[in-house]
Amino acid sequence: MTRRLLVLTTIAVVCMAWLVHIVLERSERAAISKAAEPWTERRPVATVDEPKVSGSLATASASPERSKVAAPQPNAALARVPVQNGGKGWRFERLPLNGVSAASLYDRISESGVSTANIRDVLVFAELSKRCREQARRARVNDGQRADFDLVDECTGAPSDASAKSDEWLTQAAELGDSAARYMYANLEHLSWVGTPTEIYKNPERLIEYKPKSLSYLKALSMDGHVDSMMRLSNMYFGGVYGDDQALSWAYANAAMRASGNHSAMVALNSQLAKLSPEEQTRARQEADRIFSACCR
Repeated sequence: MTRRLLVLTTIAVVCMAWLVHIVLERSERAAISKAAEPWTERRPVATVDEPKVSGSLATASASPERSKVAAPQPNAALARVPVQNGGKGWRFERLPLNGVSAASLYDRISESGVSTANIRDVLVFAELSKRCREQARRARVNDGQRADFDLVDECTGAPSDASAKSDEWLTQAAELGDSAARYMYANLEHLSWVGTPTEIYKNPERLIEYKPKSLSYLKALSMDGHVDSMMRLSNMYFGGVYGDDQALSWAYANAAMRASGNHSAMVALNSQLAKLSPEEQTRARQEADRIFSACCR
């Protein structure tokens, strides 16, 4: 009887949470305006510095706490922010989006072209483009009803090829060697052509080129101590994007936890290790030690 009551209570809680989710989502949509035409439809995504981790590894995400901002590295338009909790890893600083518009950035970058001198503008434009695409998607879901929204001014007035140009410029910035641009390029959500299955099917050859390049970017950043790249790789291997490798997924998550000083998450992470075979457990530990030793000792 007690077990049946527990099951019924759990079902009731899940149903209530889902109803709350629906109500909040509809309320949010009601506050979003019709977006400008240049922004193509795509799904909601995580922000640059708050990566999401798929499946059962979600409970072991790296700590988002930040300390003082370090000086920008020679190969990065964004400063490195050391993690707290005594970890030796780092993240990129948050992109400043206040007071900028897609239209003005578009004009500025178009006039000067992409170079090491204006990569920060390219990164801001890519982040703003991502948000504008999300605004456009939500506005269409809301049947085009206009309402006040804090991104509407920044998103209007851009030319019709704004998303395509954002993809092109971000790719160029990554190819120039900027590490922040490489992370954004490999982070999927900042490229409009990978935003929907339709666009991916229309560009299969681009995807073939993209996967090994993005993988190499994330691996290099991980070896340099960037905890978000480690968690992104863990997410990708867990979901099978780069091949279904649960041991390697665990290894990158483990290295990220150690690099970020988030030891409390190790308990949840170790429970996932127990689900692997003894051989895979051994490989997972060895890979985690290899990654952490390369980046953070």
